[in-house]
Amino acid sequence: MRTIKRVGTRYTCPVCGYAGLEYPATDFTICPSCGVEFGYENAGRSFFELRQEWVNTGAHWASRVDAKPKTWNPWLQLNSARLIYRVPFVTVVQIHPVKWFEQGDTIWDVQPNIVNASLVTR
Repeated sequence: MRTIKRVGTRYTCPVCGYAGLEYPATDFTICPSCGVEFGYENAGRSFFELRQEWVNTGAHWASRVDAKPKTWNPWLQLNSARLIYRVPFVTVVQIHPVKWFEQGDTIWDVQPNIVNASLVTR
């Protein structure tokens, strides 16, 4: 007997949080986001271990068949799925014009008016 897939049903990857899987994360389904093949790569390894491996290698889009969505962001995806723990980069916001001083971990802007802002990633 043939199983018919319901139209519009999507499943979430338990490794990376990608919410666009056509089938449940079992029986050789491959996640286009993290590249995990369920039923093969997760044998003997936890979803957490697979997630760590994906994040440690840069959390890049894995599929060469499915195009990466234009607005895809692995860190937002992990956060939306409540799987994020720590983003592996630092973001600093600079306010221009600016005269600032540092006190501990806090950067203070001594200008009373914000003219424009920019985002700098280190």
